[in-house]
Amino acid sequence: MFWQMVKGALIRQKNRFALIALTVALGVSLAAAMLNVMFDVGDKVNQELKAYGANITVTPKNSALLKDVYGLEAHEYLNEADLGKIKTIFWTNNIVAFAPKLDGELTLADGSKISAAGTWFNHEMTLPTGDYQPASLK
Repeated sequence: MFWQMVKGALIRQKNRFALIALTVALGVSLAAAMLNVMFDVGDKVNQELKAYGANITVTPKNSALLKDVYGLEAHEYLNEADLGKIKTIFWTNNIVAFAPKLDGELTLADGSKISAAGTWFNHEMTLPTGDYQPASLK
């Protein structure tokens, strides 16, 4: 009985059924397109951020305060034991690797001074979270 009523309604109201089918098809295609865009945007943003390189700089609290408020360069450094705490922040899953950097001025044997920058490429460490951080660049 039910199927006869459905069949009769479809036969008598072809235009309305076509409009309903078109509306459902448009809704489904719009939902699929929005989901596709939503999932694709995250990947593209991640790819663009990786292209720019490092986007987080960690400095000692006092050093940042002196530089931001007073415009002074402070010569304070993070302790090696504190490096692992970088992976305990909210964005821990987005931090792929890290490498400490040290800038300084060297005096050569002839008395001339040059600026130098260095990092610790092949250092491996166990993090406070229990994870293992391999060497940042090999």
